Parts: sequence; structure tokens; C-alpha cells
Amino acid sequence: MGLYPQTMDNKGRTSVPAPIRDELAKQDIDRLVVTNDRVGDLDCLVIYPEPEWEKFMRKFDRLPEMDPDVEAFHNHFIAPAQMVGMDGQGRILVPQTLREEIGLNGKVVVVAAGDKFRIWDADVWAQVRKDSKARFAESKRALAEKLS
Repeated sequence: MGLYPQTMDNKGRTSVPAPIRDELAKQDIDRLVVTNDRVGDLDCLVIYPEPEWEKFMRKFDRLPEMDPDVEAFHNHFIAPAQMVGMDGQGRILVPQTLREEIGLNGKVVVVAAGDKFRIWDADVWAQVRKDSKARFAESKRALAEKLS
């Protein structure tokens, strides 16, 4: 869990926050998969530890290839995915193609989300928070019903 404001340098490197690095180290994970993601109509990157990505792919591979939704999902999410590792300073190099597609540079926010984490442009993340805040009361009621 957590929100971590970070900086992405002009080479596309950004630090994996220490709490996330520590959790990955406990599980002896040093390889990550980064790809495009979209929440609502806002773009970000999502990063999975390699074992979680492999688990996801085993499920995805069981879906019918000719389904238009499967094909669209594959083209946006799976096809551009790339394996990355952390350097000795705990940074990852976000591939240029992925950075450019969503306009990442400078200030970013790393958001931990269960078994994965997302990297948002800081300005886009501010919009996500604003939108979420506006819907919070309604979402809280709906979730309370689902969880009861």
C-alpha cells in the first residue's frame, strides 16, 4: 500500500519505493513486467512482479483468441509489456516506448496496489484523486452493500 511521489530522470529511470523494494526482496523477486494500463480514461503504467505476471498470463492464455475484447486487451496491455530489472540503487528503467505513449517524465507518483503497482504522471494522478474524491461517498455505499 502507499503513494510515493518520485522523479523520473531524462533516461526514464525512477526509484522503486523502499517498502515495495523490501517486499520484493523478501520474496527474492528482481524482475518486473511493465506495461500500459488505463483507469477510466486516464493512462498510466502498471508493474507486476514476474511471478504475478506469469500467474496472470496463465489465466489470460485460457481465453478465446478470436474474441474481440481479448484481442483489444492483448494489443493494448500484453503486447507492449516488457521485462525490467532493478539496478543497484533500486531504480527501474521504464522503456522509452511506454514512457512516451503516456507522457511520463519528471514528476511521477508510484501507487502500490496489492500484487502490483502503478506509475502515474503526477498531474494525471492529481486528476485521478480529484475524480475519486468526487465519487467516494457513492462508491463507499456501493461497496458496503457488496461486502455485507
